[in-house]
Amino acid sequence: MTPFIISEVLREILLHVANPCELSGAYLPVISMYLKCLGDQEIKSLLNQGIDISLMSDYNQMQLGIENKKPMFNYPGFLRILYYEQMISAVENWCAELADIMEQKQQPDCHDDFIDEENKVTLVNNAEEIIMKTLLQLCMKHGSRLYGLHINPDTLDKSNDEMYEILLTDDNLKNLVSPSVDSFGEAITSLISSQNALISFSLTSCKAYTRVFIPPLRLHSSTLRYIRFDRVNFKGCDPWYSIAECRNIELLEVFQCANLEEEMVGPVTKARFGNHFEVRYVSAHNNNKTFRDWANKVSGSVVGNICGERLNIGNGILALLSA
Repeated sequence: MTPFIISEVLREILLHVANPCELSGAYLPVISMYLKCLGDQEIKSLLNQGIDISLMSDYNQMQLGIENKKPMFNYPGFLRILYYEQMISAVENWCAELADIMEQKQQPDCHDDFIDEENKVTLVNNAEEIIMKTLLQLCMKHGSRLYGLHINPDTLDKSNDEMYEILLTDDNLKNLVSPSVDSFGEAITSLISSQNALISFSLTSCKAYTRVFIPPLRLHSSTLRYIRFDRVNFKGCDPWYSIAECRNIELLEVFQCANLEEEMVGPVTKARFGNHFEVRYVSAHNNNKTFRDWANKVSGSVVGNICGERLNIGNGILALLSA
């Protein structure tokens, strides 16, 4: 399996640096090597947030074979292709090792079996997010620009949503992704635009780049009858003007979607649709009272049969590949 943040040349270097037994443990050597490239101020910032990376020094040297000195090469600057789930897994494993080391250092010696639980120091709860953001910022600072980004959230626990927001919605990291990755948006626009008289559109289990799906629907405003969003995170999505222009739409379904901001859904809630228009809405976290009230007001009408060309964009859409 190719490591998530390194080219084949660098991969060979790290394979020789690392203990082969540890390579099956989610790339801990890569995380440790990257963190050794941090400057003094960055290390101090982590320490102020409750993360002392110096505690990993003995582990790095004894278990991973990584010397306690700055690396010779600009490893963060080599980042070109990112397998995000592998990076999340590696960060989680690295933080777990640090937490274990912190706990071991506070164990009583053989002459004292008392542990002061009140003053016991543990790793901060958001350590994984802090380390992830630190690594991404480090790579960007050292000149890295992604031309390949692979994302598949379905392979991980849904509690990791915040790890995706770090990369995909943090304005401070937007320059990490090169323009070639944004060609993904152009490809989606082309896909939707090329449909002939689109009748049905469904988007499911999408957590990123939702902004590229909505605008092209304007091209099918006269034919669209059915639009469904299921478990979609609309963070950063533009207002739904294109949906508001679909005057012949008969059914809009919004199920367990996140970040339904009033500014985004405003064009739809203020639009006038036909007599057969219906809304089916299942709230997620009760995130928009205005939209819920509007849905309750207009729902209950008879929905006509939906037939014709359909476009169902599902779980596989979350893989971003370089052109």
